[in-house]
Amino acid sequence: MNYTQTYHQESRVKKRFQLFSSIFMKITGVLVTLILALFILLPIVVICIAALWKHEIFGIASEQWIEGANKSDFSFAYVIYVWNTYHEMIFFSLKLAFFAVVLCAILGIVSSFAIASSTFKGRAWLEALILSPISIPGIAMSVALIQCFGIIRGNWTLVLMGHLVYTFPFMYRTLKSELESRDIVTLNRVAQTLGANLWKRLILIGIPSMRRGLLSGSLMVFTISWGEFNVSYLLNTPLNQGFPAAMYSAFTFSSFRVSCSATLLFLVILFPALLLLHLTNSIGTSNDDSRSLSKRNIFGVQGV
Repeated sequence: MNYTQTYHQESRVKKRFQLFSSIFMKITGVLVTLILALFILLPIVVICIAALWKHEIFGIASEQWIEGANKSDFSFAYVIYVWNTYHEMIFFSLKLAFFAVVLCAILGIVSSFAIASSTFKGRAWLEALILSPISIPGIAMSVALIQCFGIIRGNWTLVLMGHLVYTFPFMYRTLKSELESRDIVTLNRVAQTLGANLWKRLILIGIPSMRRGLLSGSLMVFTISWGEFNVSYLLNTPLNQGFPAAMYSAFTFSSFRVSCSATLLFLVILFPALLLLHLTNSIGTSNDDSRSLSKRNIFGVQGV
């Protein structure tokens, strides 16, 4: 066997090995993805089935007196019961989430533009201070807020303050990243040389540059505020709680079907926001790729 035949044989073996390795990695990736999807989705499926379907595998519900609970195996009776019992808490949590989104958006727009478009000493420390609540336990932050603003404890504004403390870092980071991807420092300096003051630069440059980040950050703040339990439970009075506290009460004192019904209502409001967040990020990513490709084509035509 000469050198050429040996080379071709080794080349074929190498190509086969690469093909088998590629197929093995794809199959492994698909299997791992399916396992993770089942691990995440299976509990949700069980919750939805248990909330709507009467079966002995889920135990016997103690709330047999609920109207329509025993008419058929498939029923919305427990979901309706949870809604009638906890709808005030649902509306209260939605109110907290709405005001958290509005206030975080206002504060986030101003602060992210001011920090991202300028350079000054202590900028890194200021940003670390803004992001620090993420690493602070909810009970510690709640105790600190009670000690500082104990005079308004029991008022929903104190709970809103707790939500702002935890949700604002996510809004700020999202908007700042969006501004940095637009080279806001250069745009801000150009506008400044043309005579635009701070508010004009914010309105004409800052806000248009962070539109996608504002939508993503708002959805993120909504989902976090909607599911926030620790701060809401500790800062508010037992008679004025959010819906996560109702879920805790349902899992503690009610049957499994009532608990699953409460969780189902929670997911019905949460999933649309998560879906919109995913679609927003996907559309934004595709737009960035298209913009980057068009720039490369333009530069190629110009010979740069």
